[in-house]
This record gives sequence, C-alpha cells and structure tokens, in this order.
Amino acid sequence: MDTFPVVKRKDLAKHGHYRTQQAVLEIHDALADSRQSGHPYQSRRDPPPADARCCHPARS
Repeated sequence: MDTFPVVKRKDLAKHGHYRTQQAVLEIHDALADSRQSGHPYQSRRDPPPADARCCHPARS
C-alpha cells in the first residue's frame, strides 16, 4: 500500500488516517468472504456497475 505516497499523504491530511488503504482491505476481505461462502460479492459502488447486457453491440 506504500506504492502511492501522494494518496497516503492526502488521506492523512484530510481524514487523519489512510482511508484508501482501509477501503482496499475491507473490499479484499469482503471478496474473500464471498468466495468462501459461495455468495456473490455485492459491490459498494453507488450506483452499482451496469448490467453487461446494456452495452453497445459488438463490432463486426
């Protein structure tokens, strides 16, 4: 997580802790839990990612 020192510095200045690292680790844990339980991962994105069927048709 020390690959992005600018992000870390700005997170610390603005939030008082390394917020990005915390979010990445929480998502990693949620992905691992979903894999173990067999339940699909529920994204934290709002709005959620679009349905793949809503994309442009393939080019020929």
